[in-house]
Amino acid sequence: MAELPLSPGALAVALAAALNRAGLQTPPERTAGLARALVLMPPVDRDGLYWVCRVSLVNSRAELPVFDAVFAAVVDGRLELADTRRDAVALPPPRGAATGDRAHAAFADVDPRELAAVRDLVRRLVLASPDRMSRPAPGRGLDVRRTVAAAQRRGHDVERLLFSQRRTRQHPLVLLCDVSGSMEPYARAFLPLLQGAVADASAEAFVFATGIARLTRQLTSRDPDSALARAAAVVTGWSGRTRLAASIEEFVTVFGRRGMAREAVVVVLSDGWTTEPPEELAAAMARLRRLAHRIVWVDPRASAPDVAPPSGGMAAALPFCDAVVSGCDLAALEEVVEAVGAARR
Repeated sequence: MAELPLSPGALAVALAAALNRAGLQTPPERTAGLARALVLMPPVDRDGLYWVCRVSLVNSRAELPVFDAVFAAVVDGRLELADTRRDAVALPPPRGAATGDRAHAAFADVDPRELAAVRDLVRRLVLASPDRMSRPAPGRGLDVRRTVAAAQRRGHDVERLLFSQRRTRQHPLVLLCDVSGSMEPYARAFLPLLQGAVADASAEAFVFATGIARLTRQLTSRDPDSALARAAAVVTGWSGRTRLAASIEEFVTVFGRRGMAREAVVVVLSDGWTTEPPEELAAAMARLRRLAHRIVWVDPRASAPDVAPPSGGMAAALPFCDAVVSGCDLAALEEVVEAVGAARR
């Protein structure tokens, strides 16, 4: 497919309108999310377009018959988009309409057959930390080495002083992903995001549960299943309980103080559940805050309607975060991309 049948915004609106007429209610925020996803990850063929639309708009497997029929009608040109009649195309009756916005829980609901397609879409997201200016050399920026070298090339005394130039470079990027039991449905979808960050942004990647493990080397593999297997082999407590404070403390002590976290954008992907006292997490986050340029917390359960206000561990971590965003589905990950690239507040 060389190009979309419509512009991203027009296609999202047309598809949502047709779904609504067919009895499958599509909230405006999902329509907007689809439009953003189509701009962020332009599909290269019909299958790619199908999966972007499906992941963005479908809330349960019961909605698939209606969605598939409407998608085919809109994309293949069998539906006159200006026609607002409900019988503009023969559609199967909906087998259970959406009963509310369930936090767009696509990652938690995808089955094993769909996971490969979701991973492929997530892998296309590009994380990039903001730029920073290098510090000038001591002595008001005088570059002694370059000044002397220039004089030697000319074979005489120094004619002029050369000063060091401030260069633009990106802040280091570090991702810490929770792989404990409560995060397992999301961690398997987040792994391609970590892979892409390692490959495209030279990021450092870690996973943690009862302990923390560096996975930068393991995630150089382009095969998500292979990376998962290699990760599981080195992670203690995969799908087990969470020691969030101890894991962050271990990262700061073992890796952060060596310079890995210094002036870095640190992304923590976790729902905040932990078995430790809140004050321990607050102490660990305070140490991380002193090193990092910016801390972004990705909580995939944050937007769920039945989630109570932050308490315990998550409440202890919030004061040290520059941004808290949801990563519950594909559209929500765009917020993660924006938060990582934003300037420090």
